[in-house]
Amino acid sequence: MPVRFYDENGSERDLSWAEDMYGTQAIHDPGVLPVFALTALHAASGEEKVLTITVEDESGRPLPRVVVGLGPRDVGGQVQKVTTDGGGRARLALDDAHRYNVPGQGHYACAVVEAASHVHNSAGWVNLGRNKPGRWLNPVFRHRPAEPGPTPTPGPTTPTDERWAELLARLDRIIELLQQGRPG
Repeated sequence: MPVRFYDENGSERDLSWAEDMYGTQAIHDPGVLPVFALTALHAASGEEKVLTITVEDESGRPLPRVVVGLGPRDVGGQVQKVTTDGGGRARLALDDAHRYNVPGQGHYACAVVEAASHVHNSAGWVNLGRNKPGRWLNPVFRHRPAEPGPTPTPGPTTPTDERWAELLARLDRIIELLQQGRPG
């Protein structure tokens, strides 16, 4: 499922638009199912700089009580964790530590915590200059159920009466040989 990008007006954009406006868009896929897949990134801007993470079920309905997090990527540091509300949203304040300059990339990551999840490794807000509002991308994670695996190989079937008789005859022969002190 590819990630879709949307500008602040809700119009769909492509990866090149996102990279031009927000820098490199790096997404880590844990390769584990079921997983919360990053499905969309919605443009936002403003002075308050609040990252809104949305979590949905397989059908796109809001998922409340899911823990999401925002933390430094590739370095130690504290992860901010918040639980989604009844609308499936969690809000995390972005301070100056979450600021980066294009064409660089964000050095924070966000994901669903306590479950397999894609990780958006380019979280943070773009510095547009002194005393100007920043811009960032709000992620949407959707639960992707386990896909059907390979068809299992059928195991042994229940022996027929004829097969049971054959197996019992073999067993009798082995017992007889063991009693005679000869290997079977």
